Amino acid sequence: MEIGARHANGVYMTIIPKRTTIRTWGRCWPGQTLHLYTGQRTAACRKLGEVLCLFATPFTISENGVPRLGGYPLNMDEIERLARLDTAGQLSGPEFIAFFREHYGLPFDGGLYGW
Repeated sequence: MEIGARHANGVYMTIIPKRTTIRTWGRCWPGQTLHLYTGQRTAACRKLGEVLCLFATPFTISENGVPRLGGYPLNMDEIERLARLDTAGQLSGPEFIAFFREHYGLPFDGGLYGW
């Protein structure tokens, strides 16, 4: 699935393939269907499609903002790469952590789900 930022004149300016999403833990397991949406928690929410979940890896963020993927702490470069991939390039590493703090509270106990 490709996610793009649409310019006012309708032309896509940035398209980044998105192959993963982060959700609370236990939302989906390999072999099940992931339902993908954009604009959640807004009036503009719409369904993008459905994909088959291929993997689910634990993803947590501690109270002090340290993310772990599969139990291993991420360094700053890894946080930055994950943030850019998960948000289609819209958020930096610090903005990514701030998003989870604001919307879910820390600590966050979730999963990285891939298709």
